[in-house]
Formats: sequence, structure tokens, C-alpha cells
Amino acid sequence: MAGKWLIVDDSRSAVEALASLLDRMGYSPVAVHCGKEALSKVDETFDGAIIDLNLPDISGNEIIKAIKKKFPKLRLGLISGQYEPETLRKIAESAGADFWIRKPVEMRSLLEKINENKKGGGKMLRRIGIIAAILAGILIAAFATQQSSQKNVTNVTIQSKIPEISKLFADVAEKAMKSVVTITSAKVYEIPVRSWEPFWDDPLFNFFFGPRWKPKYWTKKFKQEGLGSGVIVTEDGYILTNAHVVKGADEIQVHIGDKQYDAKIVGIDEKTDVAVLKVDADEKLPAAKLGDSDKIRVGEWVLAIGSPFRLEHTVTAGIISAKGRSRMGIADYEDFIQTDAAINPGNSGGALVNLNGEVIGINTAIVSQAGGNIGIGFAIPINLARRVMDQLIAHGRVIRGWLGVTIQDMTDNLAEAMGLKEAKGVLITSVLPGSPAEDAGLKRGDIILKVDGKDVESVSHLRNIISSAEPGTKVKLTIFRDGQEKVLTVKLGEMPSEGEVYSSREEEEEGIKLGLSVRGLTYKDRKLSGYDGEGVIVEDVEPNSVADAAGIKEGDIIIEINNKKIVSPADVRAAARKLRKGKPVVFVVWRDGYIVYLAAKAK
Repeated sequence: MAGKWLIVDDSRSAVEALASLLDRMGYSPVAVHCGKEALSKVDETFDGAIIDLNLPDISGNEIIKAIKKKFPKLRLGLISGQYEPETLRKIAESAGADFWIRKPVEMRSLLEKINENKKGGGKMLRRIGIIAAILAGILIAAFATQQSSQKNVTNVTIQSKIPEISKLFADVAEKAMKSVVTITSAKVYEIPVRSWEPFWDDPLFNFFFGPRWKPKYWTKKFKQEGLGSGVIVTEDGYILTNAHVVKGADEIQVHIGDKQYDAKIVGIDEKTDVAVLKVDADEKLPAAKLGDSDKIRVGEWVLAIGSPFRLEHTVTAGIISAKGRSRMGIADYEDFIQTDAAINPGNSGGALVNLNGEVIGINTAIVSQAGGNIGIGFAIPINLARRVMDQLIAHGRVIRGWLGVTIQDMTDNLAEAMGLKEAKGVLITSVLPGSPAEDAGLKRGDIILKVDGKDVESVSHLRNIISSAEPGTKVKLTIFRDGQEKVLTVKLGEMPSEGEVYSSREEEEEGIKLGLSVRGLTYKDRKLSGYDGEGVIVEDVEPNSVADAAGIKEGDIIIEINNKKIVSPADVRAAARKLRKGKPVVFVVWRDGYIVYLAAKAK
């Protein structure tokens, strides 16, 4: 190790990012969150400390004075984001700090600061990027060491780290690239084209040769091509990618090295945007090493590998910018890793790799106004992708746990009105009849605070917890009701399939036909319609049918049929079987932000 350093900051994210940076550079960081703890931790074994000026108990400049008095050889730095450079410099000098640095950009020049022999903050690093700033700081420090007559141990260590860091990136990229493949897909469309006959409607031509009553048609095939990436996860040819890369494709090819293989779809889960492909290769394929995305930390360096714009095996570098990103409108179940490693069109389905060479995410989407990278990309955590993959391989679909409630996030006003000290947990807005929630005694107005003792942070968080559990699992819910906490045990059911489709054409001839094609609601359906309950969405209405007579339209969300709750397409099928000729059929639908009742007689 290059040295032991104490990091003091009440912001956990700042401490984690800084600790990760020092750890990658070979230092041994120790992080604390208040001044008193820092004074009790520090001793002569430390090489220095990096202390935030604004702490909840003792100011950073006072801590520096106390440590400097007791351990004068320690190199101490003051960090703050609230003061202008000149003001911060004066505070640091009056406290006896060896260096100062402003948040957030100057943090990236920390390695230069802890090794320079004069106080003050540099400005050069403000103008370059994250990775470049870090490496530039190391190079400057090493160059200064080489020119200086003071050859201390720490500077020699940093100088030796330069080739090690470069080699580490190269080694990780070289190994991980072997498992990342290019995926090309094509959807074939057949379009009718009328054959051209110049005289088919000419009266004179028809007089001599007879009329041409109908023009002739033929079909022409068109291909819509797509591009993406994938990750080989088993030696026998299973490949992880995004659902949107291969959905609806008639032809899929996987390019592995200089070989090309036809691939078949094992399964697609649009709720998480995960798909699994299978290729039959004549040799063992280079399977990726999968990591543990639950253990990743904000600030860790990562590489994104894929085929943007058909540029195979493109490698970009960055850090993990955030974890647990949700409500992005990308998929139903979102728990994304955010990164500033460049991700562009064609990267979808590729690998996000840590510096241990482990795949920790599947690159999925970017935030961009122009379509290119602006430093905000998202990846599906590999633990989530792996769970989905295992079920797709085993069952061809994903089986999820189901509670049977509709929920919303808590607000400060709601919390105050309902007697909670703070806005936490999620509020139950309805409980579906016959659901596991109803069987367990949950009620509308209950606030779910914990699942198996773990805090519920948001609607997305609860959805992910419940859906990742197997049907039949018993979970303990801590709820808040009537001013008191209470624990209920719920045996989860199986989530009704949203991919299931009901069509009246499936009904027997002698049965009543509603004249409907419906499917289960998705997150995107709810977001676009503004409806957050249960139901099915209408995809098609047959002319002159019962549904058409009632006034049902494509895009309507059916909530009830004849006073029976509709949760899935199977409920519509069951309701259709109970209809009798000449009897009224009452539909309750959500349309354009309103609940509407519609009726017609069965025929």
C-alpha cells in the first residue's frame, strides 16, 4: 500500500467515491463521518487525512489544528464546496493544512495534492474529464518527483503505479472483449405492390382486348435491420442481451470473432428488457465472469464494451455514477446502474465490467437529446439479469411473486395527515379481491414500511422486492395502520401474466363473443394513460360486436365486466363465458383520465 489515509465527510456518497479512488491508486483509506470519530481514529500509523470543512459536530479546520498539534508529520488537507478558492485557501492556511481542494472537480486532483510540497489548489484539472484528470494528476505528481531532489517513498510508489494502471485497464479490456459479441437482427416485411399495366383502364384498349377488371398484385419483401451487443454467459452458447435488441426479429445473427452464427430466442422479458439467445457453436465459447452487482460502490471505475455504430469491441471507461435508478420509463422493473462510461447506439446488450474483469451490468440505454453519449448511461444489474436469465432458460418465461395491491409513494403531507413522523414506506391505494394481500388482511390506507425487516424505500423498491420472490414465499410486512405499527405475514401468489392476450376469436362458436382483443397492462401503459390500477388494455375491437355496440375503443383500459374485477386477460375470458344472449353487459373502463360505464346486450 502507498499509505494509510483518513477520510472525514458526513456525506456517504462523497466518502465512498473518494475511498474508492484512493483504494484503486493503491492507498489504504479509512472513512468516518464526524469530527469526534476522526479524532479518536487518527494515530501515528496514518500518512495523512482529508477532512471536510463542514461537519455536523466539529468544523474541519478545528480538527486539522487538533491533529496537527498531536501528529505534526501527518499531511492534512481541507475540502469544501461552499467557499470560493481564496476564502478556502485562507481558512486552510490559518488551520495549518498542507493543502486544500474544492468540491467536486478538485477532488479528482487529490493524488497531486497529497504529494505536492506547497499549499493551494491547481486549476488545470478543471478543464479535462474524470479519467483524464485522475491520470493527469498521477503523471504530474510522478514528473515532479522525478525532478525533485526529495525522493520520498510515497512519490516513488505513485510513479510505479502509472504503468500498473494502464496495464490494468488493458488487461481487463482484453479479457472481457472475448465474451462480448455483436448481434445483428432483421425483421422481414411483405408489402403488397400493384403490378403496373399502362392500358388496364384505357377505354380504347378495353374495347379491343376486353376490360381489365382488377389490377394484379404481388408482394415485395423488405428487411428492417437492427444492431446490438450481447454477452456470452455459458460455454455452450447462451447469450444475454436486451429485449429491445431482438424483439420481433425474424432473423438473428451473432458475430463471435470472425465467425457468424444463427441464433434463436430462448426467452424475452420486456418488463426488465432482458433477453436470452442460444447459438450452437462447434467449440466452447469464451464465457464471461459474472460479478455481484449488489456489492458495487458509487465511484468505482468500470469499462463499457459493445459495438456502437457497428464498431465491434469498442471499450470506454468511466465510473459508477449512481445505483438504484428507477422511474426512467425504460422498463417496468427498473434498478439501473448509472455510469458515465460512453454508451452509444449499438452498445445495448453489451457488458459493463469492473476492474476485476467481472460483468456487473448489461448496458441498456442512455439519456441524450441528440442520440449520442452525454455521460448518462444505464445498465441492468447483473444479479437481476441473471435471475431473469435462469427463469427464461428453465421456463421460457419469468415467474414473479405477486401481492395484489396498487400503491403510491408517500409524501410529507400524507405522512403528517396519517400520523407518521416522516414520509417513508409506500401507501396502499387498493387491495384486489381474492389476492394474497386481501387474504393476509391488508387494507386500503395501510402504509407498508418494511419487508422482512428491511425498509421499503419507494414504489419501485417494493415492486422489485416482491416480484423477485418466488410464488408461495411467505414474507413479513411491517405496516402502519391507525397510528400503530403491525406485522402481517403474506403468502405471495404468482403474478398474472401481462404478456397473455385474450381474443374473442378464441371462444367456442356457441359462446358469446365480446369482440375484443386485450392484453395485460405494462408500466408504460400506466404511465401513458395516467392509470395506476389493475385492468387490461384493449388492442382491437371487432365491428358490429358486443364491445363495439357498447362503445369500447382501442386503448381503453377495462377495469370491470358485470361487476367482476378484471386483472388479467384470463378474467375477460372467464367473464365472456358467463354471458347470456339478450342479457346486458356492463363494462367499466378508464378512458382519457376518467372512469366510464358502457353497456350493450349480448348477442
